Amino acid sequence: MNTKRVVVACAVAFVALCAWTFGALDVAHSETHPSPRAQSGYDCTSPATGLPFWECDALVAVYDSTDGANWKPPPLQWLVQWLEASSTPCQWYGVTCSSRIVGSDTVTNVTGLDLWDNNLAGTIPPAIGDLSELSSLDLSYNLLTGNIPPELGYLNKLEELWLSGDGDSNRLSGPIPAELGDLVSLHELGLDGNVLTGTIPATFNKLTELVELDLNANQLTGAIPGELGSLSKLRGLSLNDNQLTGAIPSELGNLAALQSVDMSSNHLSGGLPAQLGNLPAILRIDASDNQLTGGIPPSLGQAGTLRELDLRNNHLEGSVPPELAGPDSLARLYLSGNLALSGPLPRSLMSLSWMSALWFDNTSICEPPDEEFQEWLGHIVSVQRTGTICWMSVSLDGPTTGSTGITYTFSALVSPITTTLPITYVWETAGQPPLVNGEVLTVTNSASFSWENSGSQTITVTAENSGEVVTGTRTIALTHPPITVTVGPGGQNVITLPDGWGSTGVPPGTAPTIRIFQFTQLVTITHPAPGFGFAGRAFNLVAYDGAGNPITGHTGAYTISLSYDEADWRLATIPFENILNLYAWNGDFWAPVLPCAGCHLDTSSNRLVVVLDFVTEFALLGSLVPPPSLAFEGLIPGEYLAWQHVGAPPDHYEVWRSHRPDFYPGDGSAAKQADVPMPSPGIDLTWPDPTAHDPPLTNYYYLVRPAYVTGQPYLPSNYAGAFHFPLSADRP
Repeated sequence: MNTKRVVVACAVAFVALCAWTFGALDVAHSETHPSPRAQSGYDCTSPATGLPFWECDALVAVYDSTDGANWKPPPLQWLVQWLEASSTPCQWYGVTCSSRIVGSDTVTNVTGLDLWDNNLAGTIPPAIGDLSELSSLDLSYNLLTGNIPPELGYLNKLEELWLSGDGDSNRLSGPIPAELGDLVSLHELGLDGNVLTGTIPATFNKLTELVELDLNANQLTGAIPGELGSLSKLRGLSLNDNQLTGAIPSELGNLAALQSVDMSSNHLSGGLPAQLGNLPAILRIDASDNQLTGGIPPSLGQAGTLRELDLRNNHLEGSVPPELAGPDSLARLYLSGNLALSGPLPRSLMSLSWMSALWFDNTSICEPPDEEFQEWLGHIVSVQRTGTICWMSVSLDGPTTGSTGITYTFSALVSPITTTLPITYVWETAGQPPLVNGEVLTVTNSASFSWENSGSQTITVTAENSGEVVTGTRTIALTHPPITVTVGPGGQNVITLPDGWGSTGVPPGTAPTIRIFQFTQLVTITHPAPGFGFAGRAFNLVAYDGAGNPITGHTGAYTISLSYDEADWRLATIPFENILNLYAWNGDFWAPVLPCAGCHLDTSSNRLVVVLDFVTEFALLGSLVPPPSLAFEGLIPGEYLAWQHVGAPPDHYEVWRSHRPDFYPGDGSAAKQADVPMPSPGIDLTWPDPTAHDPPLTNYYYLVRPAYVTGQPYLPSNYAGAFHFPLSADRP
């Protein structure tokens, strides 16, 4: 029963009955809570405690569960000890109580529990969820271990929750409970400095009052949820020093109140979202020590309040955009360790009068040679430089993605602006004759190109004056325009996919609802796929009915026959070819297509065939999670197979068997032997008589794979890897 609702109802409509109503609360609460405890001898049933017995009982549970006898002594102004017989809980150190009038009664509840750095050792008891009026809970910098109890989600009036550690204190483990997303009044959440694992709960999107979210220095995995972009009051976001993967979600650009975001020291990939330039209050962005690629978005110059930008130790490329001088408040810019960053430091940076730190060592960036720029650089307090002078350089600008058959224009800029003129520009790209613009009297030049073949195309410009020759490059990733085909009444209409990717079409004899198919080739996936490698095939399928209306549900059966290149999945560091799968984006996550009726992966011909009845975005992916390390004992019937897992602990293990060495679950030859629960990684081996097979078998092959449940429906192919081993040839 919710005390607050009862009190409000009494005050508005039933003033005469208030005393009786609240008196009934103890009876109602006792029906849903355990009876009072007496482990430590303190009598929580006595009216003298001044609290509902379940709140007193919860405080005693905290004391018992965290070795209260060895807590630090309270400050001198606290004259009573916890659980002292003559004391009341509201007199105990760290406990804050508040009272209110309900009818003719005074009601007292615990509203704060502040025991930070107090030598608490043990686990947080689930009973803490009974402190229903609690607005502040701080157990930071103690010696707490174990999981965070999901019962904390009951504390819907909680405004501050701090369980921080620092490596020498709290070591809370396990996943972050999704129930914390129910703390809709929460302003501050600090779980930093523990050893928490798993993903950041998507339920955090309900924490609309949240101002500070600190999850740094844990072992969190998976992607940064785009749902965090709905936390409109968030000012501080600390996710650094975890194991997060995938792209930085563009939704973070919606956080209008955000002042500081730290995503450093993770495994984030992809580009830096241009939407971060939309943050009107941002002071600090730290994305250092990741695996980010692409260029520095010029849009960051729109963040007019930005003071610090730290992009060190990534794989960023291209030139430093002049637009970074846009926020005239920028004082610290760190670019070190991005070897592919090149070209001159833009002279526009000289307008940043507050610049106190500029690091660009271990890059290919050079410095303009003129006296004015060098004098400005010399006045910066902290400079880490390459020592390379840009006597002359050329940078290229232009699109990085496009379609075949369309003309695109690229621009060249020679630095410094004092370069000797005239300049001859020679433009080149594969398969086309060079374009020469000679004796040009400006430091800028442009050229236009189009291509018929998809894939990456590189444009090179060579700039030459009387004393120097320099080159610059730009790469554009091209796909073919959408392919559209009309499906006739008899079916059997096939789209031949470009670049030898295969085909898709409607089998004969079906009665499809599809009348128009549209295939769009994609350069890469458009939604993050944390923990998976992209094997070079991504596309979007759209279907329309006879009236030209998009079909969003059942389409009728159609087939995709997809070819792939071995080099692509190897380049993506996917450990096994037989774990490749076609994944379909269902609006929330990538769902595997195999196993399905009429579907198969043929690794001998590098082809995957699926039969589907829906359309969406598709991608060829494979798990990147390291496979388990297996140790087995004996190869005779009845022996026990044991394995030791390396990586994130799974939900359970699957054990499969086949007579084929290259089998995978769902290929027709495989039979599941068991689902082995955690934490018991092992199984007794049994197998049928191999002579019953025609021809007789000399080997059986087993596969052990960890299966993961990650807050979404269980995906049979969402596994870390596989390990095959045969029986000895001279044994059954």
